Amino acid sequence: MDERQRAEANRADERRIAEEKAELKEQIRQDQLLQAKQEREDAREQARFNREAAADRAAERAAEREADRREETRRYEANQERLAAAQVAAQAAQMAMFAGLMGKGAGNP
Repeated sequence: MDERQRAEANRADERRIAEEKAELKEQIRQDQLLQAKQEREDAREQARFNREAAADRAAERAAEREADRREETRRYEANQERLAAAQVAAQAAQMAMFAGLMGKGAGNP
């Protein structure tokens, strides 16, 4: 009878050990699932961050292009004003010279 009790105790120990191993294996599986879920969330967050950073860079480039365009327009308009003023001055000089020539020519027939 002593032999039977020992065998029964051994089987009970083996069942307990098997259950503990199964529980440990399940806990490891759950931990791995949780870790995989966290890694997916981290990857999604990183992707979102990357998209936002790319959008910010694109907006900065667009703002720089707009500022450059405004500066080009300002320079062009200023140059056009200087050109118009120079043309007016040249025309005034030509008219003065022509008037001077006409005055000399009218006085000496």
